[in-house]
Amino acid sequence: MRYTRYNYKKNKNNNLIMFILKLVGTVVGAGLCGIALAYVAISVLTKNNALPAANIGNKTSIEANNNEVVNSEEGSNGAVSNTSVFYTVQCGYFSNENNANQILSSINGKYSAFIYKDQDKFRVLSGVYESDKVDQIVSELKNSNIECAKIKFSFNNDDKVEYQISSICDGYIRLLDTAFSDDVKSINTDDFKGWTNELEKISAGEKVDILNNLKEHISNLAAEISKENVPAEMEYIYTILLNFKDI
Repeated sequence: MRYTRYNYKKNKNNNLIMFILKLVGTVVGAGLCGIALAYVAISVLTKNNALPAANIGNKTSIEANNNEVVNSEEGSNGAVSNTSVFYTVQCGYFSNENNANQILSSINGKYSAFIYKDQDKFRVLSGVYESDKVDQIVSELKNSNIECAKIKFSFNNDDKVEYQISSICDGYIRLLDTAFSDDVKSINTDDFKGWTNELEKISAGEKVDILNNLKEHISNLAAEISKENVPAEMEYIYTILLNFKDI
């Protein structure tokens, strides 16, 4: 009768190796889980600290983050300043409204132009622009024999009130630019209004009244904005920007 011989020493070694492998696997697995949980926590915190994104129409989106600068500019030393900049392009300053209307009619089809009454004078403005577009507009106008000049408005993004105003203006200009496009019949404002309403409520600050005025204007917008509405809304933005004109 034969007996099967077992090598107990070998089995002991195998068990020891398997135990070590399981222990290492457990430690590695716990480490990976910890990393994954940390990533999720950081993602959630980052998302909660960012301003909400607003989807406008089918193609345009607006996103502003508390750690980002809208339209940042480089100073003479090459450093990025924490400043937002917008421009209008003035195409004439008249005492006679008829003269202003003549210039307006010559540029009105291509640009979201408007006339702003400045006491007893009339300014013809081709629109409101971000830094990356204004030079192209000036070049086009001059090529069409329209004398024009840039007017600059600057916001200090280290100031919470000014940062919110610049962010809302940035988003609203993009929305109006989309509405003014030839292939767009109208654009829905619900997302943008919702985004603006979700911004942090600020109760104090040097220009908080301007911010509240702007937020109220946005909340009262019609559900749809068409190309015909754009010049009047550009003029409203201009009245906000006047409070931040570079001297």
